[in-house]
Formats: sequence, structure tokens, C-alpha cells
Amino acid sequence: MRQLTTKQRLALLFSLYVFVFVSLWSWLFYIVFKYTLDVEVRKSMTYEVSQIINTHIGVEGDDIKFALDDEGNSLRDELLRNNFSGLFLDKNLNIIKGFGVFSTYKDMDKPSLDALVSAAQKSTQSRQIEEIRITWIDRPLVIFAVPLIYEGNINGVAILGRSLSELLIVSKALFYVYAVFFVVAISASFSMAYLLVNSSLTPIRRFIKVLDSIDLEKLDKKIDIKGPPSDEIVLMANRFNNMLERIEDMSVRQKEFISTVSHELKTPLTRAISSLEILDTSDPDFSAELNLIKEDLFDISDMIEKLLLLSRLEEGKNIPVGKVSFNDIFSAVEKKFSKDIESKQLKIIKNYLADIVIPIPSEYAEIVISNILSNAIKYSKEASSICVNTNNVNSKTCFEITDEGAGMDKDVADKVFEKFYRGSSTKLTAKGHGIGLSIVKRICDIYDLDVSIDSEKNKGTIIRICFKSD
Repeated sequence: MRQLTTKQRLALLFSLYVFVFVSLWSWLFYIVFKYTLDVEVRKSMTYEVSQIINTHIGVEGDDIKFALDDEGNSLRDELLRNNFSGLFLDKNLNIIKGFGVFSTYKDMDKPSLDALVSAAQKSTQSRQIEEIRITWIDRPLVIFAVPLIYEGNINGVAILGRSLSELLIVSKALFYVYAVFFVVAISASFSMAYLLVNSSLTPIRRFIKVLDSIDLEKLDKKIDIKGPPSDEIVLMANRFNNMLERIEDMSVRQKEFISTVSHELKTPLTRAISSLEILDTSDPDFSAELNLIKEDLFDISDMIEKLLLLSRLEEGKNIPVGKVSFNDIFSAVEKKFSKDIESKQLKIIKNYLADIVIPIPSEYAEIVISNILSNAIKYSKEASSICVNTNNVNSKTCFEITDEGAGMDKDVADKVFEKFYRGSSTKLTAKGHGIGLSIVKRICDIYDLDVSIDSEKNKGTIIRICFKSD
């Protein structure tokens, strides 16, 4: 059951309910029908037995006599016409004559014959018709033992029987009909249940489709499900829409707060950095302290610039379009980080397939490559290599930057594009704010570029960006 889908489980449960319902009612109907048929057969036989005895059986003295009816038909003919067999006993319960299957009463097995005699004895004692069922030469029979009473005296017993084969055939046929109906009903119920459940789950699928399209930058989408206000799915959709509205409101406030605070901090920071530039630095110790302060201020300024950029990207307004050569933009970024590359004695290895064109404006392309290359430099080991490759993969053009740094576990790599996320090991090895790669991811999302990361602990990291080839 655990491996079944919700749709399959609901369809199966519906079929099980139908199974129980159909089983109970079919079995009840079968029992009632069989009982009714049995009662009707008994009533019909009782009437026919009375007619046969009244018409063809008489008493002369103490002896039983067989007579013809008004049309000249004998007892044998009447029994044959009504599909009866007969066995007649005198008052001492000695067999006088047998008709039909009872004509061979001398060849009967003793238990069956004893059962007939016992029924005859009970009928004489109770002076009422006794009914039994026996198997006679592999034939199921219903037997009526009728005491022959004349002027208050019992002169003998008439045992009349009819085969139950036809009744059993009808019952068996009815059973098979119900079995086929049962199988068809269960199969049809499962198919019908599957279609009904599939139709009922359509709002859920629409729900899921909207959920898949929602992210923090697209909270304006709403789930529109039609139905009565009291419907559970409609209620759930309304509650979810209310929650989205609250999240969107909080997200807007957060962005406005970050943007406002960043703007407010940028001006005094710029002023503080400018003031530090004109201070007297003749004292070496004082100069060193000033440089540390300036580095911290530049670091804060850089973080604020990134926050402002991220805020603009998340607003998604006035996004420029353009293209730029990867070779040109990477050369410019490499030159910008030349001092850092030299200080760590890193070697940049370029394996260019061709001069590919990135479908984003140069200013954003520079931000993307700068953040990736900055991380590669920051976490690379001394005197190691950084490889820059361009290639075509599955009709897409890709570029990737590979370092030989500390690498990271998969659970950390899965989160590196989240805002302000930094792995526990990176916090100890390099400065950072956890914003750069989230900016890279946002720019790639805006311009429909696929960005991915492959990393292995103590072996290095590959960041790959792919886009559709023109």
C-alpha cells in the first residue's frame, strides 16, 4: 500500500467498499432467491402430490388400489407427466410397488431405503406429510411421505419424490451469473473509481502546478480553484492564498528595509573612507591601523553594493538586455583580480572551445564571472590551478570554472546559492557574506541560464553555467 499513489489508494478503497457492498447484497439476494424458489417448488409439489393421491389412489378394504383418472390416465402416466417417482407402502410399511426411479427399489442401498421407511413411519405417527431429501443413485431427490388415511384409519403410505437436479442447475447457473456479475462489477468499479478520483484530484494538480511556479520573487500568483466555499480543497486554496499574501507583504518590507538601510549606510561609509584617505600616515603603526580600518570599511561597502544589486534584481524592474564575448569579459575580470592571483601564485588554465557569446549584458556578465572567480581564488590552495573551460553539452553552450580548493560536501553544495548561506568550513578559511553566489543565481534565473555546482571535499569545486546556443 505504501508504494501506491494516492490516486491508486483511493480507487482501491472505493473498489473495496463496492466489493463489500456487492458481496453482501449479492449473497443476500442469492439466499432470498434460493429460499423463495425452494418454497415455491415445495408449494407446487405439495399441490401436485395432493392431486395425484386424490385422483389415482383409493382404498378397498385394507388394500390400496390404483385408479385411472377421468381422462383414462393411469398413475404411472400421471407420475411420468409430472416428473414424479413413487413408492407405495401398506399399513405395515411393506413395499407394494415402485414407479420411476423407485421401480428399482430392490437395488437401492440400504441407508437410502431405511431413510424412506423412516420417513413413512414418522408420517403415520404424526398423520402429516413428512419431507426429506436424499440422494438416490447419485440423484438428489426431495421426498414427500404422505399417510393414506381413510375413515380415520391409516391404510398405507405414498412416497412421492422429484429430482432436484433442475433446481440445482438453476441455482448453479444463478451462482455463476452472480460470480460473473461480481467480477465485472469490481473491475468496472475500480475503473470508475480511478476516473472519479482522477477528476477529483484535478484541483490538487492545479494546486501543485501553481506551487511549482512560486518562488520568493513570484509571490503574486494565486491558486484559483472553483467550487462551493465550504469545499475542503477550496478552503485549503484560500488559506494558502492568504498565506502567500502575508509572505509577499513581508518580502516587500524586507526588500524595502534592505534597500533603505543600504542607501543610508552608503553615504557615511563613503565619507568615512574619503576622510581616512587624507589623514596623516607618516607613523607606520598608525598607517597600518588605518589600512585595516579601510579594508573593513571597503568590505562593508562591498557588501552594501551587493545587497543593493540583489534588491534591484529581486524587484525585476528595468532589466537590461545584451550580449558579451566570454573571452573578453573573462580577460577583464582576470585583470581585475591579477594581484590576488599573483599573491597566491595561482595558475589560470584556459581551454576555450571557441569565443562564445553570453546572452546577458556585459555589466551583469562581469558580476557573474567576478563572483565565481573570486570564490575560486579565495578558496584555492597556494600555487594551485584554476581551469576555465568552454564547451557544448546537449545542444547547450557552457563555461565552467574549476578550482583545486577545499571543496565541500553535497549538503553544503546544495545550499551555496541561498542568500547569506556559508558552510561551516568556509567561515573559518575566508571572509565573505554569503551573497555573491546568490547574486549569480538570480542573474542566471533572470536571463534563463542554468547554473550548477559540482564539488568534492578536499578536491575542489566546479561551477558551470549553460545556456541555449544561438
